[in-house]
Amino acid sequence: MPADKPWAYLRDILCLLSIGWPAHRLLDLAPVCWPKTSADPDVQNLLAANPYRRLTLLAE
Repeated sequence: MPADKPWAYLRDILCLLSIGWPAHRLLDLAPVCWPKTSADPDVQNLLAANPYRRLTLLAE
């Protein structure tokens, strides 16, 4: 799990899984792959559109 923000990492992968992240890309959510995956503009757009993630970001 990324050491700097483990709860943010967990929140983001749960948000992606809840919207139907493809099974063939599950390894992209692994901690070692997460920096590259989270930098992908398509992933950033998916996360930005997730209402649950937006609610948790307001609480921070």
